[in-house]
Amino acid sequence: MIDVMEFKKRGIPQKEVTLTNRNTGTVKTYTLRPFQRGDEEGIISIVRDEHGDTYFKTYFYDPVALREKAEGDEFIFFVAQRRDKIIGIEILRIYTKNDDDFIEPASQFVNRRYRGYSLAEALVSYTFEVAISMKPSALFVHAAMYHPITQHVCESYGMEPVGFEIGSFLTEVMSNTFAMKEIRKYSAGAMCYPVEKKEAGTIYVPKEWQAYCCRVYDNLKVDVKMHSDMDAVDIPDTSEIVVTDVNDMNRYIAIQVVRSGTDLAHRIRELMLEHTDGVHNPDAWTYLVIIDIDSPEFLPLYESLKDMGFFFGGLQPLCGPHERAFLYWVGDLELQMEKYVVTEKFAIIRDSIMHFYRKRVH
Repeated sequence: MIDVMEFKKRGIPQKEVTLTNRNTGTVKTYTLRPFQRGDEEGIISIVRDEHGDTYFKTYFYDPVALREKAEGDEFIFFVAQRRDKIIGIEILRIYTKNDDDFIEPASQFVNRRYRGYSLAEALVSYTFEVAISMKPSALFVHAAMYHPITQHVCESYGMEPVGFEIGSFLTEVMSNTFAMKEIRKYSAGAMCYPVEKKEAGTIYVPKEWQAYCCRVYDNLKVDVKMHSDMDAVDIPDTSEIVVTDVNDMNRYIAIQVVRSGTDLAHRIRELMLEHTDGVHNPDAWTYLVIIDIDSPEFLPLYESLKDMGFFFGGLQPLCGPHERAFLYWVGDLELQMEKYVVTEKFAIIRDSIMHFYRKRVH
């Protein structure tokens, strides 16, 4: 298990990088380093420059809340500095609850006036090196779908597309410096890089998932065994679920299944009725269910969720002792995933997920 505070106590070295602007040939040197007290306003300025006041991680606008996150046991914040000015940021989020054991590089922003120096790539190289040294089971990244920059950079470091965080961004409340297409909700792409976990074991998935799962685990160069037969299995009566994210701004709710039970579909339906009638979705809510797929009880439970309109949205592989899948409910919301700006690898994953989306019950 990752001990963030102990890792911080040991000290994280900073790094000097000299980069050349690919458009002008100008050469500049930058310092990449962990967060220090006094960085708060510079970080807030970077986020506001990119997103105005619309970024959904609201602690990025409050210096006290930001400092608490940066000095706590769930995040490590990094900055890129030019002389005395902060011109880029990235964070590592460390997941250790509910059997999680992975690190997510996230929230990377570079001041638009310093683009063209490949500073994003330099930040990724620096933070990935730090993350890998912490020896998690895997790295897991969410990449924007309205530009391909993060996808390209992460693929260049060996990360593989594995699925999507579907409908996690409501376009009408978003503001950034990249062109936005007329899509009501955007998704984030999910990418994985194995670190300590090298074998996936046995997973229990429907036959229609098998080709997708084979592709993902083959790309990750990880062995996996698959079963699709729905044998008789004893399932506990009571499930345990944890709501891990309620994002009212983007109308997005994430639910993690800690223990599966025969009442799982009923429990999730009760949560959904707070915002939707289970079919129509005028306010564009998205529900994500993260569920273990390394137990045979998953197969019959999946059928009950499928009947409710949930569909397969990808995998969360190698991120702890359990292999997991993403199931989504969007009701009658039109996703328009074909308009996403994606790499060649992500296009293959995107097209597969669109197939499951179009075949959903609704």
